[in-house]
Amino acid sequence: SDNAGLMDATKLPGSTGRLLVKGTEAEGLNVAPALSPDGKKFLFLSSRDLFSIELYLSDTATGKIKRKVTQTAVDTKFQSIQFIYSAGSWNLAGDRFVFGAVSAAKPVLAFLDGDGKKLDEDIRFENLGEILNPTWSPDGKKIAFSALAGGFSDIYIYDLATKELKNMTSDPFGDLQPAWAPDGRAIAFVTERFTAQLTDRLVSTGGYRLATLDPGTGEVTVLPTFKEGKSINPQWSSDSRSLFFVSDQNGISNIYRYDLASKGIRQITNLYTGVSGITDLSPTLSIAAKSNDLLYSVYNEGNYSIYTIEPKDLLVGNPVNETALNTTPAVLSPRERQG
Repeated sequence: SDNAGLMDATKLPGSTGRLLVKGTEAEGLNVAPALSPDGKKFLFLSSRDLFSIELYLSDTATGKIKRKVTQTAVDTKFQSIQFIYSAGSWNLAGDRFVFGAVSAAKPVLAFLDGDGKKLDEDIRFENLGEILNPTWSPDGKKIAFSALAGGFSDIYIYDLATKELKNMTSDPFGDLQPAWAPDGRAIAFVTERFTAQLTDRLVSTGGYRLATLDPGTGEVTVLPTFKEGKSINPQWSSDSRSLFFVSDQNGISNIYRYDLASKGIRQITNLYTGVSGITDLSPTLSIAAKSNDLLYSVYNEGNYSIYTIEPKDLLVGNPVNETALNTTPAVLSPRERQG
């Protein structure tokens, strides 16, 4: 049977690292981990509270929960955490965490301190729809995020000092999941701009691809990854030389690493059930900006659990079948795309 062959060729999550948060029947959902820069703690979303999905702070060494951070069921401040499509991020100093929420029907950037305690400094955006996947600039002065406005999803940069909001990708394509490089020089993000076809009558959405944005000039560069499937959830290595990302290029979502200099790709995980969040576009992967620790959520036996990859030399990965790679980052014509 093909299934047995696939089981032989793939691995179980525990074979490449430690189980940190176990999904059970009562606590089936544990997703969107966000590691602190030193890798010692992480925030994640969990259904362990029977009434709602909440944010929890955990210790990476033990997996023990230190604090339940949000109380959306009783706290009117958080009517909604955008947990299905979004994760938050730590600043490089590790003393602030930002995430997108909704307060009084408007999207806000909400903040926690380094111990996961709520700070009273929400930033409201009257003219935007939901805010997803905020990410700090390394100097802590700006926050990039993806937001909806007028039906389109773009990457924005907000300057905390001047309060200036700038749309960096003002176009009809979906642009999602920004991640600011630790060296500050680029923002990686997910886009359909290189595969979507726009005509007067029809927008056919293409596969999601990875690109980088120059925060100074706004220049966008596509990163050639795979011909098939989607490439999402980019996360930088601490030296800013590689991007870890999730792709389902062979039908199963796994973690890969893209080297920016060589443009080479290596496969990090090879899991039978796949690395996954709640939906096809949910964030599942987090890397500690300084220590390079890596956490991911995985769907296994009906529940979502969080694992770490250990030892770190596993992050080197294995070579990928060359025929799967997309070496032409050009926009394909509809006929070419249909193969």
